[in-house]
Amino acid sequence: MQNKNVVVIYNTPSPALTGILSLQGRGKQRAFTLIELLVVVLIIGILAAVALPQYKKAVYKSRAAEALAMLNAITQAQEVYYLANGEYTNDLSELDVEVPSELIGSNLFTNKYSYYCAEKRVCSANVDNANMPGFASNFLHSTTNQERGFAGVKYCHTYGYPTTRNDLAKSICQSMGVLDTVYDKDWFVGNYFRLN
Repeated sequence: MQNKNVVVIYNTPSPALTGILSLQGRGKQRAFTLIELLVVVLIIGILAAVALPQYKKAVYKSRAAEALAMLNAITQAQEVYYLANGEYTNDLSELDVEVPSELIGSNLFTNKYSYYCAEKRVCSANVDNANMPGFASNFLHSTTNQERGFAGVKYCHTYGYPTTRNDLAKSICQSMGVLDTVYDKDWFVGNYFRLN
């Protein structure tokens, strides 16, 4: 009997060839159309337009709350100073409270509050941005404040007459206090919200 060597060849492609064949076998892949991409961009734009004002309001409100906390500390320090000296001071450096020196005075910054006291009857936190409210804290023992009915009253206020620019500041003040309708001066009406 004759012995025949039989060689069996399997028809299996190499791994590299398998990858190429699988890519070819897929045929056409579906891609995004221009209309679909435009719809996605439009949806993102609408969401951003809705979320951005709320984010801005939240940022301004947190800055306002921080300014009010600092003003409350200054006011309490003024009352301690009054008990020790029999009068208030306009010099914040004489008080037992730390206010950064660059934020002391009536100089206004765009998005930072500055603090100052005037006429030995009121301290204020102000900012040069009509979208952010200002704050005023009237001293308890000031004769002028007692005569006007402002003794110990704190206010959140907008700047100037109501305008579209300060609607955001007005909504922040409304969330913190109640509109004061007692004082009837033009600059006061509609702009001052009592915090206590």
